[in-house]
Amino acid sequence: MKTASRLENRVKLRVEYALKIAVFLALVLCVGSNTLALAGGKPFQNSVILSGGGFKIGMHLGFYHAMLDAGISPDLIIGTCGGGITAGIIEKFPNDPNAQEDFLLSEKSFHLLGSVDSSPFAELAPLIGTKIQALVNLKKKRYPDFVKRYVFNVPQDLGLFGDLKFSPRSSTKNFATIIQATEFDGEARDIVQRRKVRGREFAQVYFTDSETANALAGFESPISFLNKSRIQRQTRTVSDVKVDDAVRAGMSDPFLMAPKTINGKIYLTGGTDVFPLEMAEYLSENAHYFYRNGLSPIMDRLFKAVFGFFMVEKVFKVQKDDETLMWDTELTKEEAFEPKIRLSQGGMGSAIPAGYADYHRLMLAQYEKGYSAATRQIFAHRHLKPAGK
Repeated sequence: MKTASRLENRVKLRVEYALKIAVFLALVLCVGSNTLALAGGKPFQNSVILSGGGFKIGMHLGFYHAMLDAGISPDLIIGTCGGGITAGIIEKFPNDPNAQEDFLLSEKSFHLLGSVDSSPFAELAPLIGTKIQALVNLKKKRYPDFVKRYVFNVPQDLGLFGDLKFSPRSSTKNFATIIQATEFDGEARDIVQRRKVRGREFAQVYFTDSETANALAGFESPISFLNKSRIQRQTRTVSDVKVDDAVRAGMSDPFLMAPKTINGKIYLTGGTDVFPLEMAEYLSENAHYFYRNGLSPIMDRLFKAVFGFFMVEKVFKVQKDDETLMWDTELTKEEAFEPKIRLSQGGMGSAIPAGYADYHRLMLAQYEKGYSAATRQIFAHRHLKPAGK
């Protein structure tokens, strides 16, 4: 059940934009925009990219609900990195925004995020040592140890979504879901022993239902073309996997948490292509995204040590090409749940609140700010990127 304050907040947000929504939709219909038109040759009409950026789950869910309330119903949900958690919530409760929000703000979600604690490598000296090791191995063209050296202990099994698996669009579910990750073709011992890099040993992987997987046949990885990239050109799809496993795989940033192992295969972050715009355009008429993502210089160097290229290369390209399409975050550091180095504690610690009341308050603030920001972008027409334009 929603509390009175939550109902008041939701009503306030929606009433504030109700008139604008009506005017916006009327204009769209009058000018014959293709935003709400039937798909012309592509399997999906409107895709939305939930691009990660830590535990900004509420912000992304607010984006999605703003689209629904504006009459733009995404029929393809794409989650990368932390955005995969939000994609999983939407997949778990299809066509039920209230249940999605309830789950986001539930004690179950709080306990999962709150269970994340620091490993011994989060202490300042090992943290510095990990960075030095990664940079040294980058020059020697050897893999740094991202299997055993990571900052946060995150369960291999999240336990958020049970045995739920990906399902295609249907009469009762009007969207498909893709969660992105990166597969390593070697073995864990290759990483622990820091063996030499052998060309392109990573592949972009899309966890999704079988129908959507078929639609991705032949799609080549756009990040395979980046300078010194270790990503293979051909992408892969995986359908027979639990959503819970896909989410854990997609959020497994190297050095932040241990990789996810599924059927003996090693999976890392979906943040290798944090804005998979090319893939979204390959499948849909219109790609939607709202959040201006980034990565700290330290983390990006560690990222390059593993994958061969800086993640920001792709991010900057998207931001340059579509400068006005994204929202600069208005979240406070507390609301964003950003891990940070605390000298008083001698290392890096989780930013998840210790108590449920604070979690509920901050996650709700994320949701409301995401909803408001996305609504503003929708009315400014800046969130729309017709495919191929």
